[in-house]
Amino acid sequence: MKESNDERQQNVDEGIQKAVELMRQGATMLNEACPECSGPLFQLKDDIICPQCEKKVLIVSDEAEVQEIEKEAILAELDLAICTQIETLIKRLDKENDSDELMGIGRLTILWLEALEKLKRIRS
Repeated sequence: MKESNDERQQNVDEGIQKAVELMRQGATMLNEACPECSGPLFQLKDDIICPQCEKKVLIVSDEAEVQEIEKEAILAELDLAICTQIETLIKRLDKENDSDELMGIGRLTILWLEALEKLKRIRS
């Protein structure tokens, strides 16, 4: 679906207002463009922000840095998934009375905790 000229102009105007607000907060406009919308990027403290897209942007110097960032994102996602599984097991543990089920939940919990420990070693 194509954006009308009025919608496009409204988005540009909103982006300008957000850029002005970032500058009021002490942000600096960078000599880099957003990879998504080609709008100017601003740095506020340690964050690089596109006011048009309302996204944080990472500037990388080479492919190795891109791969490292992608690896860290995958590991963070895996960490979250494991923690979610452990939380689910804890909820089941509170409701369970069957000793065989409790043993199974305990084994699974230990496996997930070991996975978290290995993940921690990989990340450090």
